[in-house]
Amino acid sequence: MRSRYTAHALLAIDYLWGTWSPEQRLRSSKADIRAWAESCEWLGLQILGTHQGGIEDEFGIVEFVAVFKQQGQLHQHHEVSEFKKVLGKWLYIDHQQ
Repeated sequence: MRSRYTAHALLAIDYLWGTWSPEQRLRSSKADIRAWAESCEWLGLQILGTHQGGIEDEFGIVEFVAVFKQQGQLHQHHEVSEFKKVLGKWLYIDHQQ
């Protein structure tokens, strides 16, 4: 999760795209990711908790809050994200409802 947050802040769009699951890629595009990331001033990330996601795991959950400004307004994005390891690489699957 930390690497994905950093990728948003640095506009590393190829990294973000490469760490999305194929299902997520169907819902968006690199251009959409870039437009959203560029519209934000990234101010911080707080990891609230994790479940699994260790070296031996194939699945993991990360709860986090990302703080950013968009159009001069302060925002907090609170999410519980699901990740799955595929061929040794962690992919963002979705967020829990």
